[in-house]
Amino acid sequence: MIFRHKYLTLSCFMVGLSCSISSAQTFKMGIKTGLPQPSAFKVDLGSILSYTNSNYTVGPQLEIRVLGSLAVELDALYTSLPYSTNDSIQPAQKSSAHNWEFPVVIKAYVGHTKRRRTFIGAGPSFRSIWGIRDALVEQKASMGSVGITVASGSEFRVGAISLCPEVRYTYWGPLTFGNASQFALNQRANQTQFLIGVVF
Repeated sequence: MIFRHKYLTLSCFMVGLSCSISSAQTFKMGIKTGLPQPSAFKVDLGSILSYTNSNYTVGPQLEIRVLGSLAVELDALYTSLPYSTNDSIQPAQKSSAHNWEFPVVIKAYVGHTKRRRTFIGAGPSFRSIWGIRDALVEQKASMGSVGITVASGSEFRVGAISLCPEVRYTYWGPLTFGNASQFALNQRANQTQFLIGVVF
């Protein structure tokens, strides 16, 4: 819980700092959403835990143009993680953990036409997964990590808004808190996301 609040505080601080130092620059706000993707968990102990796919991904985004074709994008993305627990004693029980990700992507627009711009980007990403229920012990736990994200996509102008489909790959490093060895699960190190932003 404390670590999750630290993530939220860090995200708000970065947004405020970026806005203050870029007051003379242009910035855009929008909403980003994503397709269902493989679960953030992987099973380590046989069939004790059986997870479904992740649910929707959604959250706000803020992009600040820094210099010329360079921009910084800050996101706060939420993904629901529904899963079911199974063991030899109790019947299957359904539950849901919660996943917040805070990517900071430095973007370079490398090509453009009248209504389309293409970009590539990279930067750090911060993750907090909480509300995880152990299948064997009635307790909830949290885990978090820091990773590196790379992205590629396009921005299409449609009237007063822009549609921004993109593909992101994130490699998650070691856990920064939590002890997954206590549970029959661990986080997946490799994550691919298909996202689309609606920017105003």
